[in-house]
Amino acid sequence: MAIALVYGRNNGDVFGDLRLNAFGLNHRGQECCDISLYSGKEFLSRHIDGTVSPLLPQNEMKGPFGILQNSSTRNVRIKKSYAQNLGDFTLAFDGYFRNGDELRSRYGGSDDAELVARFIANAGDVVRGIENIINETSDNGCFSLVILTEKGDGFAARCPYGTVPLILGRSQDAYTVSTESRSFVKTSSVIERDVLPGEVVHIGQNGFETVKQFLANPHICSFHHPYYAAPNSVIERLPVDLARHLFGGALAMQDRQDGILVQVVTPIPASGIMHAEGYALEYPCRFANILNKDSYAERSYDKPEQDERDSVADTKQYVLVRLASGQVVAVVDDSFRRGTQAAKKGGPVDMVRSAGPREIHVRAGSPRNHAYCRLQPPHKGEYRDHMLAANRFTTDEKFARFLNVDTVRFISLENFLDILSDGTGRPRKDFCTGCYTADFGFLKAAA
Repeated sequence: MAIALVYGRNNGDVFGDLRLNAFGLNHRGQECCDISLYSGKEFLSRHIDGTVSPLLPQNEMKGPFGILQNSSTRNVRIKKSYAQNLGDFTLAFDGYFRNGDELRSRYGGSDDAELVARFIANAGDVVRGIENIINETSDNGCFSLVILTEKGDGFAARCPYGTVPLILGRSQDAYTVSTESRSFVKTSSVIERDVLPGEVVHIGQNGFETVKQFLANPHICSFHHPYYAAPNSVIERLPVDLARHLFGGALAMQDRQDGILVQVVTPIPASGIMHAEGYALEYPCRFANILNKDSYAERSYDKPEQDERDSVADTKQYVLVRLASGQVVAVVDDSFRRGTQAAKKGGPVDMVRSAGPREIHVRAGSPRNHAYCRLQPPHKGEYRDHMLAANRFTTDEKFARFLNVDTVRFISLENFLDILSDGTGRPRKDFCTGCYTADFGFLKAAA
């Protein structure tokens, strides 16, 4: 899921910037995109199934400001509502309320986004409505959101946990808010700063203004830098590509100290590229693309069903035998969650093995994952933590036997958090580590 807002300076038309921002966020939601643009008289909407093309036709959609939402779920729509003091307004939402069903039974609404829209409409004021929803969900969920009103006011808000990123940027022609700064690149926008946990920002012709700062309790998702985000994004002031180089470097340093004589390191494409580059630079050793991703393959992560993810994963890689034959090879990825893709017949580890290396050492650029995130909805109503490799194979040695490789190693949680803390300037305690430790004690009735 991803959201963005574009506010045209001097009321310039923003459809082109909206389209390019949506294109830049395709990696966070390939199933659909919804756009809401204010023409100066009314809100116009556009729904796109699948990925967004940078050449998306304008089709007479013109206006001075708009919002968008990319989603990994089909048929997701931006919410439109009305409040007497605001007039019509539209809202794009990224987040999850664990107590959403209970709140909807009391206040109505079909989903979490509509619930927030109802709170704002009932309050007749954006800030007061956000405060009310925070009071109802303070230990039960997370969100980032962007809002536009027909009176020409834009708002961006991030919950007190700050779990979901939200970044402010500006160009010569517009002010922009986005889940990831990657979407700024094609519009020549520069990063202003992150929206702070618990902050509500007003966006207008004079730029960004903080209108409310709620008491923050940071639990920033630590999985964005190694996994979710695009490598050319900057989150919490730490470039994602730099973080991944450092994660890979930490793995290489440990292997070198342990006397593992790696000759060549290869990524699992495309997710492990930056981690493997960092490994090669630190070790130092040769970097080679033993595994390669077919240019026409889709991204499997954002497919809504497991059988769709498996189908894409089965067709998107091929191996260059010459680069691995007789070598001691480190195979690096951003993470291993279930581990089934890595170990399956014809999967990436099997493909490397078929090339005839002398040894295979598998490395992961994020710590062992012991739990699915409790700040995301469960798949079909259930968090299947027992399926995660860290719970099925309780030691690295057991996981190595399962993968049929010489060794397996994950970056340690301590090294991982040190890199995030040093790079962002935030204390280690500001990052949520629940997926690694299975400790979500800051949430109400975490299960």
